[in-house]
Amino acid sequence: MSQKLRVLLAVFLGTLFLDQASKVWTVASLAYRGPRLDERAAAGLAQLGHSSTHPVELVVFPNLLELVHAQNPAAAMGMMLGFEHRYIVFAVITVVAVGVLTMMYRALPPTDRYQAATIGFLLAGALGNAIDRAHKGAVTDMIRVIVEPEPFKSWMIAAIGTNQWYTFNVADVSIFVGVGLYLLVSLFQKDGAPTEEDAGASPLEETPTGV
Repeated sequence: MSQKLRVLLAVFLGTLFLDQASKVWTVASLAYRGPRLDERAAAGLAQLGHSSTHPVELVVFPNLLELVHAQNPAAAMGMMLGFEHRYIVFAVITVVAVGVLTMMYRALPPTDRYQAATIGFLLAGALGNAIDRAHKGAVTDMIRVIVEPEPFKSWMIAAIGTNQWYTFNVADVSIFVGVGLYLLVSLFQKDGAPTEEDAGASPLEETPTGV
């Protein structure tokens, strides 16, 4: 097993497990108080042990970080909520993303750990939310960040009407980290690792000269 494959599997499987475990915990531990869900989503919550008697939120850091239970049947920030065929669009985007990431992985040198980690984060984020949509037609979000310090609080209220950022999940964080890592590696990584042919070649090549 190559070094890049070990890194990819470790990042992908670890992040995907954390994402799915956090979603199952959220549904089974925190009560949903959002808009009415359709039958498919409601049945999915029931399968995971949801109860309206559970606490509504868990405060991790007061006025900074809370865990809540939100269900998002749309894309990030509620986009495409009213679009009837949005699930087809989500499926197509996921398939294309997985295909592109697979091609990127195959093009990596065997020892490129950093880009392999990037692809692992992106795959886990894309498939983590896709699993949720396939199961119940909605994505479970649970991380709520509250901005209190000024002037950032005023900026957020002016931009989105509240000082609470859109609720997100581990898969969203994974995609954000993957994109950020990709940009950093692209900026600071010099030449890629040598290929097997380069590694087997002599460092000095004799150039024939005339007599």
